[in-house]
Amino acid sequence: MFPVLVCQCGEQIALPYRNLQGTTSVQPYWPTDSETIVLVCSDCAQSSVHRLESIRWVDAGLLSPALPSTVFWRVELICDHPRCELPIVAHIRISEDESGGEIGTKVANATPKPVCAGGYGAKLHEMPTLIEVEWKGRDGLLM
Repeated sequence: MFPVLVCQCGEQIALPYRNLQGTTSVQPYWPTDSETIVLVCSDCAQSSVHRLESIRWVDAGLLSPALPSTVFWRVELICDHPRCELPIVAHIRISEDESGGEIGTKVANATPKPVCAGGYGAKLHEMPTLIEVEWKGRDGLLM
């Protein structure tokens, strides 16, 4: 079983996870700095906010066959409001072939647009900070 979040369009977006050593438990990725996760669907460009209890568990056979060629990114954009230094953070699972600029543009232009905690949108044409979310091995570190 794999942890997924479901977009409003029905797309199942797989979360990175790890197997906890000595158990049959699986721990899905969740940001440590927030109770929610903003997720942008690479299929329909919709952004949505999810809580931990939104995670669904699905059989591997029900996931998209394109999954191995995608990467799950934490994307940090710069707020466009003067003197606001709050980051705009969203996550996206997208083709590994996309450039950083393309990923940032897709996230910044999602509907509704992701905003900082102050409610302001992102600066367009600024290179985002991209962090690949990947857990390695059993009880591996979050990279």
